[in-house]
Amino acid sequence: MDEVGSILDDNIAVVVMCVDNPDTGFLEQCIERGIHYIDISATYEILSRIETFSDKAKERGSTILLSVGLTPGLTNLLVSHCTMALDVVNNIDIFLLLV
Repeated sequence: MDEVGSILDDNIAVVVMCVDNPDTGFLEQCIERGIHYIDISATYEILSRIETFSDKAKERGSTILLSVGLTPGLTNLLVSHCTMALDVVNNIDIFLLLV
């Protein structure tokens, strides 16, 4: 197991990958553990490679969500989750600082 993969344990339910990573080793480790995987990549080569793991992910109870994007995309998922978890939501403002 590689150094990054060693951080995965039973307490992790979802991984959000924000790096265009052509190596699928980390993804495969997530799938083996049934960890859901969200990827914001927009690179066709990487997305095509990840798609080949669809059947294996289904077998292991893992969901792969591809090309979500940062905003809109990941931010929309987070807002949706918050509105389901909170009793009242009056307003949600999203600000991004990309450095």
